[in-house]
Amino acid sequence: GYLLGDAVRADDFEDMRAFPAGAMLGPGETVIIATTAAAFFDHFGFDPDFEILDTRPHVPELIDQPHWGDPAAFLRLGNDGDEVILRKLSGPIVDAIAYGSGSIPGQRSCPLVTASNYSLERNPFWRDTDDCPADFRPWPLPSPGKLP
Repeated sequence: GYLLGDAVRADDFEDMRAFPAGAMLGPGETVIIATTAAAFFDHFGFDPDFEILDTRPHVPELIDQPHWGDPAAFLRLGNDGDEVILRKLSGPIVDAIAYGSGSIPGQRSCPLVTASNYSLERNPFWRDTDDCPADFRPWPLPSPGKLP
C-alpha cells in the first residue's frame, strides 16, 4: 500500500511506483531500490531489493502507477535537484527528502552534493525533522543497505 517516487502531485509528470504485494519493511531495516538491478550488481556486487526496470528477473520490480505523471516515464532523479517521496497509496506523504531545486511543502531542501561519488546519508539514521541539512550529510562512502 505504499508508493515511492518523485512526483509531489499527480500532474507533475514525474513518476510514482508501488511496492509489490507483500513487500514489508520492519523497524530498523533498510530497502535498496535501483533503476536497474544489473547495473547495481555490477557496481556493488550484490542485488538490490527492488528495481525500476526489469533487468534481473529474480529482483522484484516496483509497479508503475500510470495515473501519476507520465506513464512512459520511469523514476529518474535529476542532478540539479529533485524529491524522493514515500506516500501511502491513498495519497498522504509519509516521508520525503528534497535536494537542490527540489521542494516539498513544509520542508527545507538539502543543498546539492557537488563532490564526485558522494551521496546523501541520513545521520543519525533515526532523526527526521523535515530539515534536510539537519537530517542528512554528504557522504563519500555510500553503503547501500547499511545504517550509519
